[in-house]
Amino acid sequence: MAGKVLTGWIVIDLDATLITAHSDKQGASATFKKGYGFHPLAAWCANTHESLAMLLRTGSAGSNTVADHVRVLTEAIRQIPDSFRAKIWIRIDERAPPMSSSNT
Repeated sequence: MAGKVLTGWIVIDLDATLITAHSDKQGASATFKKGYGFHPLAAWCANTHESLAMLLRTGSAGSNTVADHVRVLTEAIRQIPDSFRAKIWIRIDERAPPMSSSNT
């Protein structure tokens, strides 16, 4: 679907990132890249570039934590008005956990 316009669809991107902490902040911890900081998970509306939901996690949080992905995705969908929820396309990083329809 790269480079394609999905007319009538709301596209949600779900991805985690690393944020380095340069001091001992609450919730910061060692990361998988041997740094120190946070590993938040965020959902963005690709159509409007708006942040829909974010979960601040410790640096040691796993990339493939199903519960975190379901939580952020659920919060993101709640931000979309009911009248636009008929066609939602979810894009998740390749390292994300598989989520069956029973999880969402």
